[in-house]
Amino acid sequence: IDGDLTTRWAAGIFQKNEEWFQVDLGQVQPFNSIRLNWEYWATSYAVEVSSDGEHWKDIADNSQAIRLKEPPQPVEEITWKQPIRARYVRISMTSRPDKSGAKAGTSQWTPDAFSLWEMGVYLK
Repeated sequence: IDGDLTTRWAAGIFQKNEEWFQVDLGQVQPFNSIRLNWEYWATSYAVEVSSDGEHWKDIADNSQAIRLKEPPQPVEEITWKQPIRARYVRISMTSRPDKSGAKAGTSQWTPDAFSLWEMGVYLK
C-alpha cells in the first residue's frame, strides 16, 4: 500500500494461525481490482469489504485470483466487472503452502508467516 516493494507486512513468525491484513481507503470509494504481491503467500484467503470497519462482506477468495507471477513470491490479481464500493478492504488468510522460508525459495527470516510486499486496490 506504500508503493515500495522493499517494505512488507508480515504476520507472526513460526506460527500457523489464521491472519488478516486490512487497509483503510480513507472514505467509501469504488474499486474493481486488487493486486497482492506476496512474499509468503496464502494458499487460501478471502477478500472482505466494509463501509464502517465493523460489518464485513465476503466478495472474493483465492479461487478467483489470476496469478500474474508464479511462486515462490507470486503476484495475484482479482478483478470485478462492476465496481465495489467500500472504505475497508481485508484479506483473511487461512492456509499456507507446505514449504516456507528458504525451503520455498523465499526469505529465511519469517518462516511460517504470511507476508505481503504490496497490496494495491484500484479502479481500472
